[in-house]
Amino acid sequence: MPSVPDLTPEEIATVLAARRGRPSVEDELPPSLTARLDREVAARVDAELAARGGQPHAFQVVKQKEKSSDGRVIGGMSVIAAIPLMGIVEGTTHGSLAGAAIVMGGIALVNMAHAIGRRNH
Repeated sequence: MPSVPDLTPEEIATVLAARRGRPSVEDELPPSLTARLDREVAARVDAELAARGGQPHAFQVVKQKEKSSDGRVIGGMSVIAAIPLMGIVEGTTHGSLAGAAIVMGGIALVNMAHAIGRRNH
């Protein structure tokens, strides 16, 4: 296996800063730096696998499913849905507290079910 020289802390910091959500900066990285980083990571993974008794390159990278939100989307949609529903309830029942409680209770149950589902994953 070819030896890959260690990256300097400045090079690592540059790459990490560029990959923190600013894709335009990522495009400006020199290809040689990203290639060296890729080789360095591969060499370290191979060395770790060899130390554990595994075969180099005998692994498969599985990308975890990224969560699309942290609950703010469902919360916002609940508030948006609650406004017309409360208007309908108030208009049809002439201010019934029971109707408003049913609507808000249903919205709370949807939010709780979503939170429980996210916690189980």
